[in-house]
Amino acid sequence: MENRIKALGWVYDLWLFGGWTHDEVRDDDGDRRVFATVDDVVRYLDLPEPTDVRVIDSGSLVGLHILTDEAEAWIADNVASEGWQWMGNILWVDHRMAGPVIEGMQAGGLICGA
Repeated sequence: MENRIKALGWVYDLWLFGGWTHDEVRDDDGDRRVFATVDDVVRYLDLPEPTDVRVIDSGSLVGLHILTDEAEAWIADNVASEGWQWMGNILWVDHRMAGPVIEGMQAGGLICGA
């Protein structure tokens, strides 16, 4: 029996005996490889560093791709936005406003990455 959980924006399986696995990580026999920590799985898969917000710099506009519930809550509590600024879960802001918003998110404990 296993429990599926979401940690740092990635989905992992937690086996009851305490090891972390991922569906794509199998040994030569087809069995799941087991790792001691979530970070070990991320490093093994060579995934990008997990983030709460992915920053998309497209010149005059900057997209803030909201990846976690924590980031969504921070935006709701700290940023006034209009519906037209959103494309799915990406908030688009003027490049002059992006810096202060990103600094505020980082001060609030969120991880922002490219």
